[in-house]
Amino acid sequence: VVSWGAMISAYARCGNCRMAVQCLEDMQQQGLKPVDAIYTSILAACSHAGLVDKGRQYFISMREDHG
Repeated sequence: VVSWGAMISAYARCGNCRMAVQCLEDMQQQGLKPVDAIYTSILAACSHAGLVDKGRQYFISMREDHG
């Protein structure tokens, strides 16, 4: 999870939302659950890319699916 988080965070900081989201989806397909820091990075990436609806979906998932 740490390696996934590092990649997602790096993509988010570089403004590459598409790759950050792809890494998150790949991580989840492998059965791994994102930690708080990963969701923070994904929300930041969506915010920087102007993807409000996508960010909202991840926020809802964070609350409902992962407590």
